[in-house]
Amino acid sequence: LASENKRLKTDLAAYAVSESEAASAALREQMSDLAAQVVALTAKLDGPESPIAKVLAAPNPGGSGERS
Repeated sequence: LASENKRLKTDLAAYAVSESEAASAALREQMSDLAAQVVALTAKLDGPESPIAKVLAAPNPGGSGERS
């Protein structure tokens, strides 16, 4: 019974960590989406001469733009 209790506590702790990681990942994704929307809106409001539009039009010198 004691070993079963210990196993269940370990499983519960692992589940809590994975839930927390999933929530953090979802929040990061929402923040990334919001940031992209803010950049796009600002570039649109600035017009074709926007420094943002120029940066976005420039080729990406390295990497895929994604974090690891």
